Amino acid sequence: MCKNQEELFAENHFCKTVTRDDTGRVCVSLPYLGDVATLGSSERIARVWFINNEKKLLNSPDSFERYQEQNRELLAKGYAEEVPESEINLPSSECYYIPHHAVYKESSTTTKVRIVFDASCPTSTGVSLNDLLANGPKVQDNIFHILLRFRLVGVALVGDVAKMYHQVLLTTASQNYHRFYWREQPADVIKVYRMTRVCFGVKSAGHSAIRALQLVADQSGDSASQLAMRQFYVDDYIGGDKNSKAALDLL
Repeated sequence: MCKNQEELFAENHFCKTVTRDDTGRVCVSLPYLGDVATLGSSERIARVWFINNEKKLLNSPDSFERYQEQNRELLAKGYAEEVPESEINLPSSECYYIPHHAVYKESSTTTKVRIVFDASCPTSTGVSLNDLLANGPKVQDNIFHILLRFRLVGVALVGDVAKMYHQVLLTTASQNYHRFYWREQPADVIKVYRMTRVCFGVKSAGHSAIRALQLVADQSGDSASQLAMRQFYVDDYIGGDKNSKAALDLL
């Protein structure tokens, strides 16, 4: 598949800068195609968004609590952390505050209220974080081909990678472009946090997360894992094999 210059840049950036820490976790950095010096202040708009979202959620105590539970989970699992007081005051070009709000999906059997981060929100200069990032190329097969192969297996296997985006670590510098505001209760002081992992809503996140999954499979040396990548669409696996024994060997 032919890639444009932006996609080539994103893919090359990933290949040249990706690392794995002592635990084997993949660590990526943001692929800046634009000049970060053009970023303006983002604190005010992110704070306004936070307060407005909080007021809206307080009209529904159940939704408010569900939203807070998700924020607590981010912190408890290490997907986010509070920014130390000594690191808060950074120039606008070295940090970005991502506004977030609630999205409701009553039909969901798991999470009816989700946190959505919006890295396309412009700063005081009119430039957003997403404006500066390169969008990576499509690195998975077409969904039609995946589904077609799935229809041909004798025994079907389906699964997914839980919290796939959040399994990928961000470099410390990149984490500061993933700052956000939050507090437990309206009476509390609003504090500054930052995502430590890849975050949905950031332009480069999808490519980084999918390439990280493929990298782990490639470096595993396990032929079954490498073969399974052909049947992944984002974080969902839909595959199988000709019979039960062959299918179980894929697990």
